[in-house]
Amino acid sequence: MVHVLFASGMRAEEVCSLKRSSCEDGHASRLRITGKGVKERLVLLNEEAQKAVQAYLEARDAERPGKPGSEEPLFVRHDGAKAVKGIGRKTV
Repeated sequence: MVHVLFASGMRAEEVCSLKRSSCEDGHASRLRITGKGVKERLVLLNEEAQKAVQAYLEARDAERPGKPGSEEPLFVRHDGAKAVKGIGRKTV
């Protein structure tokens, strides 16, 4: 998450709203996000941030059995809940 914040300059709430599909499981170098004021903008991810997202998703998928959904939040809570829930702005 820190790599994504640093590389993109996104706000915490924007990072919380990211879905797996929006970053193509860490393979996208450009993300189209809806930010403040419901304005759409394009942010860039460097190679280091992409690799960090890929490593995070691989580790997360290894923890959870089953096929991940593309509309799952990119960054999720790791509190042991059975349901996949996204993190909140305060967590960031």
